[in-house]
Amino acid sequence: MYGIDVSAYQKGIMGVDGGFEFVFIKATEGTSYISKSLGDFTRTYKMMEKLIGYYHFARPDLFSTPAGAEQEADFFIKVIDNLGMLGKSLLVLDWEKEPVNRYDLAVTFLERVKSKTGITPFIYASKYLVESGDFQRNLSQYPVWMAAWITGNYYAGEKIYIPRNLELNTMWSILQYSSSGKIRDGNQNVNVDLNYSRLTKTQWERLCKPVSMDETINEYMKWAIDTGLFSGYSDGLYHPKDPLTREQAATILYKFKTLLEK
Repeated sequence: MYGIDVSAYQKGIMGVDGGFEFVFIKATEGTSYISKSLGDFTRTYKMMEKLIGYYHFARPDLFSTPAGAEQEADFFIKVIDNLGMLGKSLLVLDWEKEPVNRYDLAVTFLERVKSKTGITPFIYASKYLVESGDFQRNLSQYPVWMAAWITGNYYAGEKIYIPRNLELNTMWSILQYSSSGKIRDGNQNVNVDLNYSRLTKTQWERLCKPVSMDETINEYMKWAIDTGLFSGYSDGLYHPKDPLTREQAATILYKFKTLLEK
C-alpha cells in the first residue's frame, strides 16, 4: 500500500485524493503541543475513508527522564482518545530529535502506550538508526516505520521501484521513501512525505486494535524477544500460537550461537 504523512505544513494538499491508501498525521509534540491541523486532517481523511495513523514527535532533549517520557506518552494517548481514534488508528513514536541514543526513553514511551492502550505502537526512525546494533537490541520488539529516501521525483500513490538493499531489509514494515513528493492534481508547491507499507489493509486494521488474548506471550518467549532471538513478524505481532518453521528455528539457533560467542 502507498500513503503519505502530513503536518500543518501540508495543509495546502488537504482533501486532494492522490490515489494513496493511508495517511500518518502529526498529532502531538512534547507534553503540551497539539498540531493545529490535527482536527481538520482527521475529519478530512475519515471522510475520504483513508487508513489513518498518528505520530507523536518526541522531545528527549526537553523531557530527559523516564517520568518525562511517560508524560509524553500519556499526553499522546489522551489526545488520540479525545479524537475518538484509539483502536481505529496506528500509533507511532517519531524518534528523530537528539539525543536519539536515549533508547531507555523510547522504550519507556512505547511500553507506556502499549500498557495503557493494549495497542502495539510503531517507532519511526532513520535507516541509519534502525540498522544500528543499539536500536535492534532495545527496540526489535516494536514494528518500524523507517525513513530511507530514494532519489527521484514521485507522486503519491504511484508504484515505485524499491532498491534491492531496502527490499531485503526485513526490519521495516513501513518505508518513508521521499520527503519531496507531490500529490497529483494538488498544490505542486507543497512537498509531502511519501510512504510504502508492507502491511495489508487487514494487517493495518488489526494493529490499530488492542492485542488479543491469542497474542499474549509467556515468560520464555518474552526472554527470547528481550535477548534478540525473535523479533516478530512484519505486521508487528508475534503470533505465539503459530507453528515454527524449520527456517525460523534455524535462524533462532544461529542467533543463539552468536549470542553465546559474544
